[in-house]
Formats: sequence, C-alpha cells, structure tokens
Amino acid sequence: MQYTNRKRDPLIFRAYTAIIIYCFCLTAVCIPQFLTAQTASPYSQRGEVILNANEFDYNLRKNILVINSYHQGHPWTDGITRGILNTFHKRNAHVEVHIENLDSKRIIDPELWDTILKQKLNSYPPEYVDLIIVSDDNALNALKDIGHEYHDLPIVFCGISHAPERFFGQCSCIIGIKEYLPHKENLELGIRLFPDTENIVVITDNSETGISHRTAAEKAIALLALEDVRIIWLDGTKGLTTPEMVRQLKILPEHTLVLFSIWQIDGEGNYWDPEKYYRLYAEACNAPVFLVTDVGLRNGFLGGYISVSEKQGELASELGLKILYQGYRPDRLLYDDENQWYFNWKELMRWKIPRHSLPSGAIIFNRPMAVYREYRLFFWFTLGLIIALFVMLWLAIIYHFRYRRNENLRTLFAHETKRLAERYNILFNQASYAIVIFEMESGRVREINEKASELFKMPRDIFLSYCMRDYFSNYDELKDQIDTMLAAPFERQLWRYGGAPFYAQVLLHTLKEEDNIFIHALVSDVSNRKEQEKEIAEGRDRLNNALLFSKNAYVEWDIVNKKLKKDDTFWHALDIDPAMLTTDSEDSEYFLGHVHPEDIKELNKAINGAIRGRTDTFHVEFRMCFFGREIWVEIRAAVSDRDEKRRACRISGFMMNIDHRKKQEEELIHAKERAEESDRLKSAFISNISHEIRTPLNGIVGFSNLLGRENLSIEDKRKYLAFINENNDMLLKLINDILEISKIETDSIPVKLEPCSVKDLCRDIVSQESIDLPPTLQLRLAEVQDLNVRLDKIKLIQVLKSLLSNAKKFTPKGIITLGYTIHSNTIEFFVEDNGIGIPEDMLEAVFERFVQVDPFSKGTGLGLAISKAIIDKIGGEIWIESVEGKGTVVHFTFTYKKAEVSVRDIEPAVGSETVREEKEKPRKIVLIAEHDESNFVLLNVLLSNTYRVIRTNTFDETRDHIKLYKPDIVLMETDLPGISPKTAPAKIKAIREHIPLIGIRSIVGSGKEAYPVQEGFDDYLNKPINIKHLIEIIEKHLNL
Repeated sequence: MQYTNRKRDPLIFRAYTAIIIYCFCLTAVCIPQFLTAQTASPYSQRGEVILNANEFDYNLRKNILVINSYHQGHPWTDGITRGILNTFHKRNAHVEVHIENLDSKRIIDPELWDTILKQKLNSYPPEYVDLIIVSDDNALNALKDIGHEYHDLPIVFCGISHAPERFFGQCSCIIGIKEYLPHKENLELGIRLFPDTENIVVITDNSETGISHRTAAEKAIALLALEDVRIIWLDGTKGLTTPEMVRQLKILPEHTLVLFSIWQIDGEGNYWDPEKYYRLYAEACNAPVFLVTDVGLRNGFLGGYISVSEKQGELASELGLKILYQGYRPDRLLYDDENQWYFNWKELMRWKIPRHSLPSGAIIFNRPMAVYREYRLFFWFTLGLIIALFVMLWLAIIYHFRYRRNENLRTLFAHETKRLAERYNILFNQASYAIVIFEMESGRVREINEKASELFKMPRDIFLSYCMRDYFSNYDELKDQIDTMLAAPFERQLWRYGGAPFYAQVLLHTLKEEDNIFIHALVSDVSNRKEQEKEIAEGRDRLNNALLFSKNAYVEWDIVNKKLKKDDTFWHALDIDPAMLTTDSEDSEYFLGHVHPEDIKELNKAINGAIRGRTDTFHVEFRMCFFGREIWVEIRAAVSDRDEKRRACRISGFMMNIDHRKKQEEELIHAKERAEESDRLKSAFISNISHEIRTPLNGIVGFSNLLGRENLSIEDKRKYLAFINENNDMLLKLINDILEISKIETDSIPVKLEPCSVKDLCRDIVSQESIDLPPTLQLRLAEVQDLNVRLDKIKLIQVLKSLLSNAKKFTPKGIITLGYTIHSNTIEFFVEDNGIGIPEDMLEAVFERFVQVDPFSKGTGLGLAISKAIIDKIGGEIWIESVEGKGTVVHFTFTYKKAEVSVRDIEPAVGSETVREEKEKPRKIVLIAEHDESNFVLLNVLLSNTYRVIRTNTFDETRDHIKLYKPDIVLMETDLPGISPKTAPAKIKAIREHIPLIGIRSIVGSGKEAYPVQEGFDDYLNKPINIKHLIEIIEKHLNL
C-alpha cells in the first residue's frame, strides 16, 4: 500500500497534540485542588480564626489593634475577626494585626472590664499602634471609661447598638458601623408568610446587649401597630431563667411567631454558650423562629433579615484601610449596616414556605449536599477528559467530510452565480425605473435598460455611444460632488433626446471593477408628482388664507417625537405677530407650557383618551397664555396614525380662536345671573317687607278695634292711642327706609356737598341723641381735631344717627363714644360701645337687609344696609370690629373737600321707647306664647281685665310655665321659636293632656294660611286678631 502526503495530515497532528497538552494541564491543575479540598484543615471547615502572636515588628508598615468585646470562640466575635482578616488579605494590605478579647459575656463586672482592657493596652507602646478597631458596645465603653492615651489614634468601631456620642469629643478620629437590628423587617416578613399569626414571642436576655435589643424590638412593634396580635416577651431582665424559657417555648400556642433576638445571659446572670445551646432552643420551639443577627444562624432556626458579623468586620476594616493608606477623613461619624436575608433550607421545608415568597437576594443554606457539589472538581476533571476524546473523534469525522463538502460547495456556488446573473438581467431589463451605467471618469455610457431608452426617448445604439460629459456641461463639478449625491436620492431637471425637459428622481451607486469606477444611476420620472405638489401647495395657500381670516389653524402633533407642527397661521389665529416671538419651538412641551394651569388637566384627559384608543376624535376648549394675556381656543382633532398596540402616534386637527365667543358667553351668563339675582332679591324683599309691614299693622288694627268698644276709660283710650301712634311711627320708619333703599338702588340720590364743621356737627348729634338716654348709659364725643370741610352733610348725619341708634339699642349700660380721625382726603368715623357685641360669623351678614343680631329686638334690620349703601355711594368703606359680650366698634370712611364754613345746627331726631308692664289678676290663667311684642300687648289689653295673663317667648319657656303655673288655656303662636309647628301640640299635650291649645297663625295673601292645619291644636286665631272671635274661642274652651 502506498501512502500519499496530503495537506490535512499536519492539521490532525496539531489537533491531537493540542488535546494531549490540554488534558495534561487539566490533570495537573485539578488533581491537587481536589486532593486539597478533600484534606482541608478542620479549622477551615469550622471557620475558626487563628490569632497572631503579640510579637512587635517595627519593620512592618502599619500595626492594627483589634479589641473584641467577647471571647474567642464566640460566633459574633469570630465572625467580625474573620471579616477583618479576610479584607486585609484581599486588599494585600501590609499590616500586622493584634487581637485582644475582653470576654465580657463570661465576665459580667463592668469595672473588671476596664481593668482587663487597661492591662492589655499597656502591653502596646503608643507609637507602635496605627489604628484601633473596636467591636461591640462593651469594649468601646471600656475604652472610653479608662481614658487611655490611645484616644489620640484613629478608632474604628463596629457592632455598636447605640451611637457613641459621648465618645466623639474625646477622640481625634472615631468612626464606625452602627449595628442595625432588623426587628421590623423580620416581623413584616413573618406576618406575610404566616398571615394567621395571633401571637408574637420576642426573646431578649439579661445583658446590656439584650436591653438594647428589647428597646429596638419595642420601637419596631410600635411602628407596625399590631393591634390584633398578642406580644409575648421572654425577657431575661425580668428574672427569666433558661430552663423556664425553654419550657415556655415548648408550650407555645398555635399561630405563634418567634423573634429570637438574643439569649446568652439569663435572669440569674448565668452565661449560656450560643454555640452549644442555641440548637437546643430551636429544637424545643414548635413555631417558626426568626433571628436578627447571625449568632446561632446555622443551629436550626428559620433565619431572617440579619446583621452579619463578618460583614461588620469587613466594613470596619475597609474604613480603617482608607484612613491608613488614603488619608481618608470621613464626612460623617456613623455608617449604615449592610443586613442580608438568610434562610435555613430545612426550616423552609418544615414550614412549607415556597422559595418565591422570600425576599429577592435571599441566601439559602443547609441545602442537601448533592454528589455534584461534593465531587465537583473530580467531576470536571472526568468531564474534561471525555470532552477531549469526543473532540478528537469529531475532528477525524469532520476532516473526512470536509474535502467532499468543499467540492460540493464549489459546484453549488457556480450554479448559484449563474442563476443570480440570470435574475439580475431579468430585474435590470424589467425594472420600473431607468437604469444607466457609465464610467465615472470618462462619462461613457456602458449599459442601459429598456426603461432608460423609453424615458429619455433615445434609441439604445445611440444611448450606448453617448457620453455624460456631452449631456452635462458641468460634469467635472458634478463628479467632484459625487460623495454628496451618493448619500440620498435627489431631484433635478433633465432633458429628453429631443430637448424636452422633465423632473426626475435620481439615486446613484458606485461599483469598482478593477481600475475603473462605474456609476449606477436609477432614474424615475416625477413630473406628474411635481405638478400635483404644486397644486397641493396652491390649495394649501388658499386654505391658509381661509383659516387666517376665520382665526383657525391646522396643527399636527407627532406624539412619538413630541413635535407640534404648525406655521404662522397658528400665531395669527391667536392674534399674535410671529415677529414678537423670541422662540417658536416645535417641541410640544413649549405649547403645553403656555396652557392655563387650570385647564391643563382637562386637555391632558382629552389627549390621553385619544392616545389610549378610547376615542378616535376629541374636542376640547382651554385657555392659552401669551404676553400676559389669556386666549380661549378650541381644538377639534382626530388620530391620524396608530402603532401596532393601537396607541396614537400622530394627531391632526384644527385649532380655533374662540376668545370672542367665550367673552360673549360670559356676558350672557353674567346677565342671566344678574337677572336671577335681581328676581331672587325682589322675592326676598317682598317676603321680608310683607312680614315687617304686617307687624305694626296688626297693632294698629287691633288697638283701633279696641277704641270702638263702649265703657272705655280715658286712661285706656290714651294707652291704646299711644300704641297706635308707636306702631304708626314704626310703619312710617319702615316705609321711609324702603324708599331710601329704592332711591339708592335706582341711583336717584344726588351727592350734595355742603360746608360744615365736623366737630360741631358731631357735638350736635351727640347732644340730640343724649336726650332720651337711660341713667345707666352715657354718650360722649372723643377728643377730636376740628376741620372745616365740604361734604354731603345730610347723608353723614343719617349714617351717624343710625349707628348711634343701634349702639343705644344694644348697650344697656356703659359708654358710647363717637369720634373720628382725619386723613388726606377722607375722614374715618367710629362709633364704639361696650354692649352685647356681635358674633364673629355675623360681622359681614349684618350689612344685609332685614338681618338682625337679636331677632326679638325692635327695628326693621335695614339701618346698617342703608348706611353701607350710602357709604358705598360716596366711595367710602364701612367695617365692624366686635367681641361678643364686650362691645362693638363700627368704622366708616367719608370723603370730603376742604372748605371754610360756619357751624350749622343739626336737627335732633326724636325717638322714645316705652316699656309697660301689666299686673296679673288672680283669675283664670291664660298663657300666651307670642314672641312679637305688639301682638302680645294687644292680647294682654283684651284679656287682662278678665283673666290672669302669662307670657312666654320660646317653647322652652312655654313648657316650663305650663308645669309651674298650670294655665287654664294656652294661646300659642304656630311659628314660635324653638319648636316645629308639627311637633309642638304633641309635646304640650304630653305635659297636660286636656289643656285647651289655641294656635295663633299668620295669613299670607288672600285667605291663604301660612301653615296648614296641624293636628293637636284645638282651635285657631288668625292675625290680625279679631276681638269678637278671640273672646268667643276662649269662652267656648273654658266653658264660660
């Protein structure tokens, strides 16, 4: 057999050689690691720390002293130490680490801690140590208490429950990591995982750390507000021993959650090693147990959000390295802890907690060890060998078929090239656009298709002999611009063979063949499109003119790119000259930024509805603000384009200026409101005035009827005439007030300026108003400056007398003061009293018509309304300051002009008020429940000679008087204050069942009753009172 030397043999040799070298390297690397992993030191498996000897070596660059609060072998101390040493090792730090342990868990005397630490620190020369790292509160507090000279060195602390604020001022540099106890996060997760939780057990021991743990737990529980969950405290500070704590763990009720914070020193001060006993606590507990630190983490507890001791050591050592090697000066003294979620796989399975319900990033330990994990290195070594053998086999197979495949590919490529050439020729000749291929340098045409001959109206043989230099006179310039023209299609005017011009779109490509560069020109006729674009532009101009005349504008909003396309018609529609704009951005945010803040929500609602597909069109009205002016606009738009998710991409529509229309609408609304307000005021005025006129008329009619009775004495006739005159005065004053209001509203009262002395005018008014004052009341004029002015004296007198009349009415005793202060063109008058005052909520309402502070007082309630109208007429102001029960001050301003005048006399206004009392006669008792004074006086005059008359003003008084006096008959006003006419009869009858109850009701209109007949009244009297009817009803019900 003969062997041929083929090119593939060296390739196989190199492949086999590479595989053998790979297997050798893999064996050399993996087997030692595998053997090392199987024979590792038991110390490394347990994670114990081997301490450095206390040998001083001044040749090392930095020396670090680590002071731990607890003893070596305590899980928290070992974790912190491990984190410190690992960090120094990772950073390749040149440091000598010395570790001292205070053993404060087993030695519980704080004074002894200070002594031990002082002895340990005395072993280190001050100049030897560069940095001190302190773990936990006990060691840090002891270092502070002994006042050691090492306070001048940088100190980094970790695992601290409370910020060492008292230490900050004693050390040159002290920073550290504050331990965060995540009770709140563990409780929140526990309640979420176990929603039926009814009890939460919190375990803390009798150490200082346990006290801080309890404080943190109480704060967390307070923040969570667990009202429906019972909190059970297993607290070593309450004397709880470890056996008792274990016993309580065994008898926990169902639906209980345990938060195991710390238990190392019980209530009797005994230390219980967590490494030894934490597993017993976990086995004794029949509920899920959450931890807040990693102490006892792997002893059978469920886990939780914990403070990791090793992480505390890492963070502290990182800060120390920054201080030692980078000159770091911290900007803060406390750094946050980095807690992590840890969970025990076995406990998760025990309590059936799915992995997806745990927080993200949670670390799960104690998973069952698979064979793969135990023999992972050996597995990878074996797999590498198998892969190497597999690759060798496949290389042989692949190489065997490689040559045959390449031969087949060459044949296939030849056939494919032929087919592509045929397809290219078909596409070239049947293309819908003209294709012209010519040399770039010479311009000589090399190939055209049939469409090119048709487009240029040129025979093929002539076209192929044509040169582009003859077609374009500036061919050299175009050739220099070829790079620009290759970027995108362009349009330009070309000419056909006969010289006829046409518009064409040209797309150029270059193709280099050997030493020549060929230009492939794709040409299409766009003359028709150009004509259409011209027509569209003309139509757009006509449309813009129409929109401009009607103050409309077309807008198009590109939502994806946030662009608002518009032109000058947009600004003309808003009556804005575009030349005034400093910017005209197409950014839609620029447009939205000028929308009125009160309308932006409505605009966004309409636009979002269209964007999200709820509607295809929308219509919205809103205001825009430009140059300090508000312009009402209306947009009617529709969605013109949507994406595949049916969200709008483009909105098109019209914007219309409706400012003029809105102003017309506002004017119409205001006119309608004024008409409605006028109608309401007219109705209220008629209703109020009818009631006010009826009151004095009742008195006039009643007492006039009395005058017609026989055997009346002269004294009674005088008395009745006095009542008639008093009611005549009331009616006359009311009519005058109504006429005054009517004149003011119709603007028929002219302002007449007269010269006068303000001080003399006020003095005369005070003198006149003091005539009928009671002895308990005094009216005086304040110390004022005299001033001769020209003003409307009549109106001023009218206002002052009205205010003084009100002050006298509501001031039973004390002093009323009239005064004024002079300003540049106004005089501010004031009337001050110490009467009953006005409630704060009525200080504005008293200026309305028929409003009275005391509804039972005399008067029409028009005085202040007229005074305010007069002051408003002359351009002044009136306001009231009052404290209920202490008095009132009424201020008003009056305009004036300076003038030299003489003092004029002021006519006094006469008014009097008579209070009469009638003696009761010991006969049959008639109780009259009537709040109107004139109606009661009339009834009292008619009945007092025959019956004993008792009067009440309110329903409460009526009820009390019926119980006290036991009247024979009750005449009660149907609209008596304090009770509804529907319920009053039943409440009266409940006091005395058979007492006659006569209702006194008002009549409105012709025969129409103010109230319908109510059940419970035995009879009715209508106002005005008919004397004969009154006597008949009383005698009928009293059986006389």
